[in-house]
Amino acid sequence: MSKRKLENDVEAAEQPIAKKPKEELDANGAVRAKFRDNLFETDEANRNIAAYSESAPYKHGVIPQLIDDELLRNVRREIIEKISFTPKETDIYKIHQSGDLANLDGLDEESVQQLPSLFELRNAMYSQEFRRYLSGITDSGPLSGKKTDMAINIYTPGSHLLCHDDVIGSRRRIRGRKIGVEHCGYIL
Repeated sequence: MSKRKLENDVEAAEQPIAKKPKEELDANGAVRAKFRDNLFETDEANRNIAAYSESAPYKHGVIPQLIDDELLRNVRREIIEKISFTPKETDIYKIHQSGDLANLDGLDEESVQQLPSLFELRNAMYSQEFRRYLSGITDSGPLSGKKTDMAINIYTPGSHLLCHDDVIGSRRRIRGRKIGVEHCGYIL
């Protein structure tokens, strides 16, 4: 065995084995099936690019009906039936929040089986294809998907989230603006 081969084998062994979402491995459009039908078509992407470029007073994008409706309905059912929420309150918000959903891979197999649609949604939104799509719209350069977070917030009567700017040093910025979803809600 050559020294180079041995060094490569050692380096590979030292790297953590990352689980690739099943959708990333399927070249037949499984990721695209989780999104709205025409989202990835050139004309639709060009409309989103134009809307983002012309947005004011700060750069932002709105993509109506982003996720397949049936998938969202299944996710909603799983959230209602399977996810627990904890009340949280600071000077800028008062909400009920789920735990970290970005790290679903850390769940045991039984828990994973109870949230199949939530896994599908998370994998689609974190997929390389969707990150490339967002990167193309925002002209941000590659989005790694490594420093992402995901949680569900419930706003009950008396809950609130004040307008604010999350200035966190580890987040990539585009011309001084944070990439990603600003504080907005999606009603399921």
